[in-house]
Amino acid sequence: MFFIALAAAASAITLPPPNPYLSQGAPAVTHNDPGASDAMPVEGPREHGPVSPERIQRIATGLLTINYAGLLRYPGGVQATWNTNNNRVTKIRFDNGRWDELASLPIEGMNLLSAAQVDAHLAAFDKAESEAELRSYLARALPFYAETQAREAGIYSMTDERGQFYVLTRSAILVYGQADERDPRSAVIPLRKWTIPPSLKRDEAARALLLARLDRAGQGGDAELRRGIGLLRDMPLGINMTYDGHVVFSMIGGSVVVIDREFRNAPQVITVPGELFTNSLSVDPDGGIYAVGDRQMHKFVWRQGRLSGQERDGAWSVAYDLTERPLPSVRGGGTGSGTTATLMGFGPGEDRLVVIADGQQRMNIVAFWRDAIPRDARRQPGTRSRRIAGQMAVTMGGVADPYIQTEASIGVAGSYAFVLNGMAPQNIKPDLDNLLVQGPFRTPRAGRDVPLGSCPQPLAEPLGAGRCQYAGSDHPGA
Repeated sequence: MFFIALAAAASAITLPPPNPYLSQGAPAVTHNDPGASDAMPVEGPREHGPVSPERIQRIATGLLTINYAGLLRYPGGVQATWNTNNNRVTKIRFDNGRWDELASLPIEGMNLLSAAQVDAHLAAFDKAESEAELRSYLARALPFYAETQAREAGIYSMTDERGQFYVLTRSAILVYGQADERDPRSAVIPLRKWTIPPSLKRDEAARALLLARLDRAGQGGDAELRRGIGLLRDMPLGINMTYDGHVVFSMIGGSVVVIDREFRNAPQVITVPGELFTNSLSVDPDGGIYAVGDRQMHKFVWRQGRLSGQERDGAWSVAYDLTERPLPSVRGGGTGSGTTATLMGFGPGEDRLVVIADGQQRMNIVAFWRDAIPRDARRQPGTRSRRIAGQMAVTMGGVADPYIQTEASIGVAGSYAFVLNGMAPQNIKPDLDNLLVQGPFRTPRAGRDVPLGSCPQPLAEPLGAGRCQYAGSDHPGA
């Protein structure tokens, strides 16, 4: 996860409007806001150079922790946030340069790693002097840890305006609070739980879909990939909040679910056959729910208490370009887009778009019209649909490697977009090996730097100082 920090020009940039049912003042969901912008109206750090070890403050919450969510305020100016992974829920103080654990609680049904165990594993990772030594340790101590444990809780999370923290596990939505909301060190307590009905689980269908794709790509004989797929279970992954206060989440096996946040009523569900949802989702103030599958970009609609995937209600699904060959590096052998769909365009005169990176080996950045397609919009050469407002190859300034792909969602601020390359030449399994080996022992070649001040993608051509225009649109960007 990364964020764009907006400096002096922040007042001229329009971000998604605040959702009254989400925490304010800090990221409320994993990608910061309902539109998954990964942008904040604050000035970021300007320091350059390495960070000395003595400046690093670390809390041993677990091995794979990718997010925090929400702002908790207490008397005396103390501030804290929620953090989770597959081990525990932790309340962390972060005001005035602090980074202190205030309280924590193990997650129900998950195997807890103690702080001492976490420290021991991290020390072993650091001690390894070669890829072979590191992978030997992982095979002994943490075999298929990401596939069977780390992935099954706490990947995406959310905090509502009451300070209640929502955590997805393999079998439930768990909501946490505090024993005393005025005491920073008060205990973390479970508030409520919604168990996912077995009828929503599509374990076998998801495995069969992935294995069939592996066979089509001519990699059906890869034993490690097949073993990893065999461990897959359908589970909730992405989470967000509609602007009328309903929880919306996605299941890996191809379902999108909306339920009231008190879990009093039956959920509403749309399942897309032949699709996997391996990213989170975004929502807009008008009831649009945007979920990128590993084959198509989807808009669903939540309006007047009803979830719809019908075109007559404003929903749509559009295929995007991809490769059938499993993508390496942080993609972990997946296909399709690695990005949560990001909403773009909330100010007067701005095009209302949703932006992803597609699933090509050398990715394109692709912008889709969120609502009705403008009458004067032209279908762009080489695109799958007139719904695609613009599509442009990402070159990273001239990188010549066969893979340019990302697992980090696109950062968007106004009409500007930021995308990074997270690829290395080879796929490695299991997934924890993949995450730890890429970089320290297998470093991708660097290409030319993208010049500062160049027109950000998916914007096509500079129109003058600070202005760009969308590829495929007759409407200027902000």
